[in-house]
Amino acid sequence: MITKACTIYNKKNTEYRYEVCNSNSKFAPMPASMYESHTELQFRDGKYLAVSDYDKFLKSRFGENYMDELPPEEARKPSHNQNILIYKD
Repeated sequence: MITKACTIYNKKNTEYRYEVCNSNSKFAPMPASMYESHTELQFRDGKYLAVSDYDKFLKSRFGENYMDELPPEEARKPSHNQNILIYKD
């Protein structure tokens, strides 16, 4: 079902995109242009791709002060609804 949802609009030029793997409906769709440019970021012992304007993206998800204020300890849990495996070469 997720694969179908992810591929049904592959060939359509849409103005906005929504993250299918994140079921948190409080997050608004992002402009498609947000996903066109990427940068590689160091995180712990690996390097990962992120959208180039990751600061704008993170602020849209976690607020203007996402780097300054940690959520309460009981709220520091993953909110993803998918099991995701990341493979490194």
